[in-house]
Amino acid sequence: MCGEFKLLPSSLVLLAAILVATGCAQPQPSPVARVTPQTPVVIEAQSRLLLNARTHYAEGRYLLARNLLQHLINTYPESQFVLEARWWLARSYEQLGDLKGALSEYRAIADPAEASILGEESDRLTARRRIVELEQLLGGNAVGSNRRTAILIPSHHLSAIQDLDHWMQSLTQAGITTLVLEVGTRQVMTHGAKKESKTHAARGARVPTGVYFRTGRANLMQDFIGQTVPVAHRHGLSVFGAVTLRRMSWLKSRPEWVDWFYDPATRQLKLSSSLDLFNPSFQEYLTGFLTDLADTGIDGVLFQADVPTGPTDGLSSYGLDGFERDFGIRLDPGKLLPRTDPGTAASRPREPQSQLQPRQEDPPEFWQWAGWKVRETLKVMDQLRRAMRQRSPKLQFALEVHPEAVTAPLVALMQYREDLLEAKRSRFDSYLIGVQHGATPNIVERLIELLGGADRIWVATPLPDGGLVRLGDQLKPTTDRASLAKGIGVMYVNVSSSVP
Repeated sequence: MCGEFKLLPSSLVLLAAILVATGCAQPQPSPVARVTPQTPVVIEAQSRLLLNARTHYAEGRYLLARNLLQHLINTYPESQFVLEARWWLARSYEQLGDLKGALSEYRAIADPAEASILGEESDRLTARRRIVELEQLLGGNAVGSNRRTAILIPSHHLSAIQDLDHWMQSLTQAGITTLVLEVGTRQVMTHGAKKESKTHAARGARVPTGVYFRTGRANLMQDFIGQTVPVAHRHGLSVFGAVTLRRMSWLKSRPEWVDWFYDPATRQLKLSSSLDLFNPSFQEYLTGFLTDLADTGIDGVLFQADVPTGPTDGLSSYGLDGFERDFGIRLDPGKLLPRTDPGTAASRPREPQSQLQPRQEDPPEFWQWAGWKVRETLKVMDQLRRAMRQRSPKLQFALEVHPEAVTAPLVALMQYREDLLEAKRSRFDSYLIGVQHGATPNIVERLIELLGGADRIWVATPLPDGGLVRLGDQLKPTTDRASLAKGIGVMYVNVSSSVP
């Protein structure tokens, strides 16, 4: 046998097959199998997954190896091969530059609670030695999941960075722990109309649209996310993808997925500029699209806040049918929305909360409808999170909300489909709120009360002027969070990336 590789007799047959397939180029100690009664067919399927993953690893296809090993662990958590799979998953993470992922797997192997299923103490000691080495490499970023200082930028801005590796190093030295990248091109639209730049309109050209990671479900502009993740992980930076679920410019050729809104001026339903989150076909697309995003190796997803749409949106056949199914009421938009001024609700100035208290003339369905849309939106997000965590179990999820979700909940409910208490029940890992202004400390104090702690809160702060190249020299996170409660995270954003 090449090197020391200690296994129980039950794993020797599998070991022999692995050594024949991959040779002894990189022998590593491997945890002993968990022994549970299983059918021969199931055991054979598990061993085949492990063997294929080891083959991919030996041939340098670390991403494929990682995916197979994650599938084995998620599908067969009681498998006799699960700890051996964790070992090779840790090795795959290291090769991919994801030192935090590797550290998590080594910690699982070395956990004293798993002593009964590890055949040799030396295997756990080897994992512990690797843990110490990785913690030294990662420094403070190895402790817990306290990712408290981030920057949010459009992915295509990375094209201005000539030396991505050096740039990442400057960010970590400035105290940045998380890089948040928008996953696709933007689309600025109003109800029923698309806004394109005058330059492109004058030339009769169509603005290119697409995404910045590899997927078969959208046009690829450039794989900025795929290129950035391994570099960021080498420097101990986490990477989040930022996505606005109802605004995807690359889907403008799919009118069947577009929502409908009520225009009180004409008293008619019209096509919206937003996508219909209640459409099952669009939900299926989102599931595939976001699981492809999870496969890039990102650490989390930020669901960005939408533009204000008011109570007039969501009136597609799927929205109307869903509300009728749950309440037994068929909505009549003309009777439901008499309060709306002529023109689109999205273009109206925000009204003070005092003007949005329930009134006697409001039909009961008005607020039922507003609340139903929030709950159904959160249900869709829950489905998407479950699907993504099937691919990447350690993914974190953040939700962006407007300040009104804290200060004027009825405004947020009606204008933005936001209800912070409902979102809290969905158990997002963290919440991003507004761009800092004079009232921010009071808003954050109330938000801490609502969420029960500061460690789940990000406050958006404008990026300093001067471009991204020398950003590390311009950031002062300690100063920027000085007025905020202890434990609050700061996320630097482009003004155009902040909540509308």
